[in-house]
Amino acid sequence: AEFGDEVSMAFESVEGRDFKPLAKEEAILLQHELLQRYRYSPFQMRLKDLEASHGRGTPALSVAVDELCMEVQAHVLPKYGLPTGQDGLEGLERALVTLDLDDEVCAVSNEVRLALGRLPRRKAEVELAATEEKEGGGMFDWGSLGVREADSIRQALVEYVFGGVSCRIFQQPISRDTTDAEATSSELWPAGLALAKYLEFNVTTMGRDSPAGLSVLELGAGTGLAGLSARALGARQVMFTDLKAALPWLRQNIALNERLGEDRAGG
Repeated sequence: AEFGDEVSMAFESVEGRDFKPLAKEEAILLQHELLQRYRYSPFQMRLKDLEASHGRGTPALSVAVDELCMEVQAHVLPKYGLPTGQDGLEGLERALVTLDLDDEVCAVSNEVRLALGRLPRRKAEVELAATEEKEGGGMFDWGSLGVREADSIRQALVEYVFGGVSCRIFQQPISRDTTDAEATSSELWPAGLALAKYLEFNVTTMGRDSPAGLSVLELGAGTGLAGLSARALGARQVMFTDLKAALPWLRQNIALNERLGEDRAGG
């Protein structure tokens, strides 16, 4: 409750300020410019240093990443009529408030979040925040949405190493009380990890089930870890399939590991 109060106060502190509304095209350009800078190798190296110092997915890391982002945003936000520093960070959220339900803007925003090692913002959560009545939140209670995201991100990004190659995946642990069968695709299950380790064992022992040099098809991929491990272990190509509801998570994890083949080859 205390953390929620702090977040609400932060958003209320900029509510009365006059920020320039962003058109859809401006929002996309702004996000692309930030994305290009966030993907720059020196920035990514600093990001990894922060993860090592604060621990992946911790509240302390979230604060440190925000501070790092402000350095980059200081070069970008003024071009779009937004201030720098904490005011700019909060102003950007408020400037995007009427646009984040747009599929194109949401997709670019999630690319930015992915580059920062953060959980993609699911459209269902944005729609819920836009329609639910919250205490003092009005139509768009981004403070409450931020609290829910901060709560869920703590176990969202995990890393495994197969054959000396790192695989990183997003997952969303689900409630054991859920009745939605499709929700199971967002969590890594023990059987998926066991299969990935089995493939690694076959590579190291030259077993008959080694994926090295083969084309691999993963059915019901979920988070995609088994297929990603096969790629890390030398599979020539990997195809992933799952139900439609699972595809957003699966696509994000594939994008997060797009350099697996190059990393193994030393590229």
